[in-house]
Amino acid sequence: MQLESLPLINSFSKIHPMITLLKNPIETTFFDLVKSCNSSIKIACPFVKEHIISAIIKQKQASTTIQLITSFKLMNYYLNVSDLSALSLILRNNGIVKNHQRLHCKIYIFDDQKAIISSGNLTSGGIKNNYEYGLLIDDKTMAGAILCDYNTLSNHELTSQILQKDITTAERIISRVPRNEPITLAEPILEHSEEIDIFTGGLSSIRDTLSGWSLDVFDCLIRIQANTFTLTHVHETFTDELKRKYPNNNTIDASIRHNLQRLRDIGLIEFVDNRGNYRKLWE
Repeated sequence: MQLESLPLINSFSKIHPMITLLKNPIETTFFDLVKSCNSSIKIACPFVKEHIISAIIKQKQASTTIQLITSFKLMNYYLNVSDLSALSLILRNNGIVKNHQRLHCKIYIFDDQKAIISSGNLTSGGIKNNYEYGLLIDDKTMAGAILCDYNTLSNHELTSQILQKDITTAERIISRVPRNEPITLAEPILEHSEEIDIFTGGLSSIRDTLSGWSLDVFDCLIRIQANTFTLTHVHETFTDELKRKYPNNNTIDASIRHNLQRLRDIGLIEFVDNRGNYRKLWE
């Protein structure tokens, strides 16, 4: 059966006294929960659009804070799949933004008491237009278990905090991509673009934005022909070269690690695991 031929389905269907099936659309349910929050909205979601975050901020109570874990990859923003401006908006409203690049789940926790587990991102398609499916959980014990997992993800060693300077750098790289018109894809396409994460805006836009150590480390990575690499390989191949360039720096290895983290935080490389394996996110 084609999706278009499915009959209209009610948004609510009780399967347990404390669990409700959420079918499309979930917009009303979602924003009712936003309005009722007193302290916090915790979100784990790869794709986030500014107009949705703006609506959350307008409808939430002043005392309610927003915490977001998202997948910060430059290509997501270059293709307009996700909005850097949405992240800035959260930060300007005293929220917290973190990056876990392998994030795929969509979790929304309200006051640590209720939770939505959904297939939908924070986009118009995700909460309004697409056929999405999920659960509304109104059970403190189950919501507490979800919150525990959320906190574990938030504090994971592959999760990093995103600051406004990281967003600004990413914006500058994208703004320097030579093109006649901005790339804008239809949202139904965007919602299925999660594997398209390799930045194709060209090296010049990146190199013209980076400077100092970040540029030096990036230039080293360019010379690695493979798309994946290890921290050990970077140290073994480039430490002596960087020592010659920075003879007064006695912490070359630490500087390399710090700037790999910097490149991760602006979405140019991915930390694959905690064993020092990395993946390039540009071509």
